[in-house]
Amino acid sequence: MTDSNGHNHIGISQAEWDHYDALHSDVERREKQLKAEKNQLRKDMKTKGFKMKLFDASRTLANLTRDEQIEYLTHQQYYLRYSRSPVGEQMEFGFGEAGDAFDEASDEDVAAQLIDDAAGAGWRAGMAGEVFEKEGNPHEANTPAGQAWIKGYREAQKKQTMALKKRQKQLDKHAEQAAAE
Repeated sequence: MTDSNGHNHIGISQAEWDHYDALHSDVERREKQLKAEKNQLRKDMKTKGFKMKLFDASRTLANLTRDEQIEYLTHQQYYLRYSRSPVGEQMEFGFGEAGDAFDEASDEDVAAQLIDDAAGAGWRAGMAGEVFEKEGNPHEANTPAGQAWIKGYREAQKKQTMALKKRQKQLDKHAEQAAAE
């Protein structure tokens, strides 16, 4: 039961079904492959001595703003104290209340911190593989913060490219070994 356009009563033609079914299957295949690569990468990282829970937490924390990081760590400090953790009473970050650092800092310190924040944000954007566009930089490109963001972005892209090339060599080597067996 199809109309003159090949659509059935639910509005989907066989050709559309086949098209999207094939695309979906391909995405699922690639997703499985990427999951296997990620699992192997994490296994390699553990072998090198990485503590994966701490690595994951640091990546989550790195994607927060400065104030969000301070809030997160301050809460963690209190939660450790409240749960009577041995280190809970010993930990002291010295943040005070969120935003206090800016209130007491000189104009030069604030400017330096903003430039540092911009560089970090650029780095994280570059490591995330975000495509560089003028709109990607939240700062005017010709300002110190804008230049810091661009520099951080480019440094991360360079590191990521080097790491990906090294990883591809490892994958190629594993494939060659598997083929030889």
